[in-house]
Amino acid sequence: MNYLLLIFIVCNSLCYSLEFTLPHWFLFPKEYPDHVVGYSRGGDSSMQDAAIMHCFYKEVIIAGSYYRYNDYDGRISDYYWNYPPECLENIKDTLLPVSSIVSNILTDSHIGLFSVSPLDIKDDKSFINIEELDRPEWMEKDFWIEDDYYYSVGVFTSKGEKNDAWKTAEERAFFNLVTSVSVYVGSVTINTTTEDVKGNIVEDYEEVIGYKLHTKLSNSQVLERWPDIKNNLYYVLVRVHKDNIKIKK
Repeated sequence: MNYLLLIFIVCNSLCYSLEFTLPHWFLFPKEYPDHVVGYSRGGDSSMQDAAIMHCFYKEVIIAGSYYRYNDYDGRISDYYWNYPPECLENIKDTLLPVSSIVSNILTDSHIGLFSVSPLDIKDDKSFINIEELDRPEWMEKDFWIEDDYYYSVGVFTSKGEKNDAWKTAEERAFFNLVTSVSVYVGSVTINTTTEDVKGNIVEDYEEVIGYKLHTKLSNSQVLERWPDIKNNLYYVLVRVHKDNIKIKK
């Protein structure tokens, strides 16, 4: 057998296995307080990303604007996330590696679990077979409020680089939460008149909805992650207590 073909088959089999079997700490991060998950990507190590995400969860401000074109589900966004730089300086050299998995053998991508506190390290090495568990009910939701917490779900295609896909799903979860509670600027209806190939006049309209973003999140939490293998989608569930959301009017 061609050695390149053999390598491809082995790598493909292992990557397929990783999709179905994931660490408990990755799927249920809510059960690992004082721990943070980091992804190696773009030349940065998983520890570097974990340090950034620790500061992000602790305190972050999202500012900018967001416009949605309803009819075509189009979006125009001009926003940024900003966390205190001193936080990164204080934490980047104190995180302790706890566990790690290879998320993509071909690209040598890793996902790591790190502890923020040396006195509270939880190292659960158990792996979970996704096929043996029921599909979480929260995957069918988008945004809701429960017990003074705002819950939000982000989703992104799992086709492509796995670490980027998980990161994007998480960012979408937080962005969805912020836009669900942010200041609504207003909407504008744009009427259009066109002529079809038969000379008939067709009138249509498009509603543009705008949001002004200047929201601070504190003590954010990633509660669960879930891969929808059948539909090639990654889901991430996050939450923030209502007292930890400050909106600048």
